[in-house]
Amino acid sequence: MALVNKLPTEFLQKVSTYLCLQDCYECLFVCRLWHHTFQRNVYKTIHIQSTEQLKQFIISVSCYGLLVKEIYLSRLIDTVPQINQSMFSTQKTFVEFDQDTLLQINRFCPLLEVIDFGVSQWKGIDLNQLVLWNRMRGCGPIYFRKLDRGFLSVFGNQLTKLHVGYIPQEMESVLKKVVTMSTLQDLTLEIILNDDDDIVTLRWSDYLQKVHEALHGHVDSMKWFQFVTRNYPCLKELKLTQLSTSRFGTKWMWQSGLVDLIVGLPQLQSLTLGGRNIPQLFSDGLVKELKKPTCSVKNLYVDFETYQAIESCQFLLAVATHGLRQLKCLRLRVWEQIPGWSGVTSNLFQCHGLISLHLSLSKGLVDQFPFTNFLIDHFLKHLPQLEILVLVGANVQVTYNNYIDLEQHTYALRKLELIQSKVENHEVVFRYLSACCVNLNDILLKRCETERKRINLSGLLNAFTLDVRHCQLKKVVLSTLLIYVGTIQYNKFIGIQLKYGDLQQDQIIWCNAEKSMIYPVYYLNQDKEENEELNQLYKSYTSTLSDSMPGNYTPNIGVITIYCKSVGQVYLDNLKIK
Repeated sequence: MALVNKLPTEFLQKVSTYLCLQDCYECLFVCRLWHHTFQRNVYKTIHIQSTEQLKQFIISVSCYGLLVKEIYLSRLIDTVPQINQSMFSTQKTFVEFDQDTLLQINRFCPLLEVIDFGVSQWKGIDLNQLVLWNRMRGCGPIYFRKLDRGFLSVFGNQLTKLHVGYIPQEMESVLKKVVTMSTLQDLTLEIILNDDDDIVTLRWSDYLQKVHEALHGHVDSMKWFQFVTRNYPCLKELKLTQLSTSRFGTKWMWQSGLVDLIVGLPQLQSLTLGGRNIPQLFSDGLVKELKKPTCSVKNLYVDFETYQAIESCQFLLAVATHGLRQLKCLRLRVWEQIPGWSGVTSNLFQCHGLISLHLSLSKGLVDQFPFTNFLIDHFLKHLPQLEILVLVGANVQVTYNNYIDLEQHTYALRKLELIQSKVENHEVVFRYLSACCVNLNDILLKRCETERKRINLSGLLNAFTLDVRHCQLKKVVLSTLLIYVGTIQYNKFIGIQLKYGDLQQDQIIWCNAEKSMIYPVYYLNQDKEENEELNQLYKSYTSTLSDSMPGNYTPNIGVITIYCKSVGQVYLDNLKIK
């Protein structure tokens, strides 16, 4: 009796990941659907133990080659042969691997990621006849003399793991070759020594620092700092993205370890600190060390991935007291139970080298809290060099409501991104930014709202104007909340109108709403007759003679008008306006 599958495909795919290879193989013969599902796991990783198995695999590879991701050929525990021996004479493997076999695999397994075979099996292999494996990330051990241009053209595009054997005289050549392979993550260098070679004379640290000028670290031990200082004395760039919990040492031990690390790396130029528990590394000692004229660190990048109240405040107080000229990029989360008590804006005024700031305030952490007041003109006046400003949970405003009362300055701001924020008196705010930030290219308003001072007389037209007529914009992201009426009533249609300079462009691109659970989702309206009707309706409501007709049904509409010199891309939430 033929078996009929009664299980969904998604369930079979999840189950297949937990089964051993033998179980997956037996599932192939249940039914056709099971065969199609489980064959992916059977052919994903191939382990070949004998030459006969290799021949059987080559016969089936034309049908199932696209499913194969990894191939492992059984081999003796072989290393690179001794220097006084022939390269391939003494090495014997269980599997006979030749040029024709590799050509077949290269032809029918284009998605192969790993192919592993012994050093001796490279004998007679000509890589010039092979095409590039775009997804290859690891291959078997190779002797350095095989690491030529032909090898890189076949394996070296995305290679992340490499095992190279060489003799001491080839060390410099190996380093020059390996440095060009920028995708490598796991490198094994196996040196071939004669009995009379003296390993003590090899200067390992000098070779290590030539390979690694940049280091990305996950700190899980106090000894990590000492290891880096000892083995990478010429390190120029260091990134720390995670720190183990303090149970492995007190906070002051971690802080002292980082300070000693900076002192022990006289050529360190760039330092990146970010991730979980990283705020615990900051101390007055660190800021004082960075402030010394002898400190080599020129660029400091800080990312407080998780919110830690005490550490955030200590960091702000240390910066306000000592200053931090090397700080180029800062991502910070600040919790304020009383708006303004942390003094986050004024405490950052001493960072005269700050280029990028991502600041999350109270509402960005808990939605029930109010917006935090943020005087953008006062802030940019003290940090005119700031190029990227991202604010979350801020009530953006200027000092005076009248534009003529504001002081005019020149700022380097290129990108302004407001997330879950509010813009108060937005006409004056954006007019001020347009006049003072001539390089402003990107304005991103995500889930942002404005302060609505009055309700439109018609009750049917909601408008928002983005007046940045002095800017040449590359990207603008608009939020439907800018003209959102409320949770019950919403805009059935939203129009996007562009006006360049003095040119009054009448064309409006209309977007239709599809009611969702919370907020409506908009898409481009393709009905030409309906678009024309909306244009006439918009003209009637913007006319001075407009008067709503109480007996007629008209949909609620909103219009967002952009004044600028030019614009490249416009988005309404996630919808791209063509």
